[in-house]
Amino acid sequence: MTSAYLVFVTRVLLLMVVILLLAGCSSVIVKQIPQTRLLAIRHNQKGVAETRKGNTKEALKDFNEALKLHGAIEDFDGMITSLINLARAHRIHRDVAAARAALDKALLLPAERPPLAAELFFENAKIYLAENNLQSAGEWARRSHEISREVGVNIGRSGNLIATVLLRRGLFNDARAEAEHALEANREQRLVEEEATSLRLLGEIDFAGGRYDTALAALTEALALDKTAGVRRNISTDLRLLGAVYLKKGEHDSAVKYFKRSLELNLSADDRDAAAFDRARLDEISKPAAAQSPPVSGSTVR
Repeated sequence: MTSAYLVFVTRVLLLMVVILLLAGCSSVIVKQIPQTRLLAIRHNQKGVAETRKGNTKEALKDFNEALKLHGAIEDFDGMITSLINLARAHRIHRDVAAARAALDKALLLPAERPPLAAELFFENAKIYLAENNLQSAGEWARRSHEISREVGVNIGRSGNLIATVLLRRGLFNDARAEAEHALEANREQRLVEEEATSLRLLGEIDFAGGRYDTALAALTEALALDKTAGVRRNISTDLRLLGAVYLKKGEHDSAVKYFKRSLELNLSADDRDAAAFDRARLDEISKPAAAQSPPVSGSTVR
């Protein structure tokens, strides 16, 4: 079990009862779970691990099987969890239409437990963000954030999402305030991946404001945390952003170094789309006007 997966389980334990029963409780409680539900939980858990490794095809198989099993016993919490996982896997794989279809099904089911409702609203906001519907993304992010504050979990995570929406809207001061609050909350709750996201957001905000040295400091710290968490797509995003900042600073060799590191990382994972992006960026860097290219926004790919 990787450290990244342990970080994920820690977060989900506080959000989704179905995974809590499998990963966080005693064997006595686990024995009380019907076999069908236990098998479904295992499929969801395996699918999450596959998603984080970038194996979307395998993840989708597991999530669909989990959905079928939970549906067979009318386990609404489990069905919602499976549909959220399906939506997230599709979104990360850049299939926004499929993500929307799965999430809309989840929204029709009763999410009575507040942590699960917060997670449902969070993913809805992420999909709206991918659809470039910033108004709806902001509204659902705040709904998720309100519930998170009420139950006292993942406050910084939903705060990061609010900051991301504000950054996309060009409201840099508001985005900074939200990201700073999120950073504090994530550090208090020891959410390493979300702490890295807060730092990445602050780095992007400084980048947009031309504060390149402070942007580099924040992004370098985010990269170190993301390497600890072990989430490849976040590491790649950090590397790309560092490359973009160095390019703006006129340090061409450093920029190339970071984009090459991102390319090598994505090639090692056989992520052809991400690798193609890195190759295109490296080709662009060789052009005289490359330093005028817009920054690579990393906060929307998580």
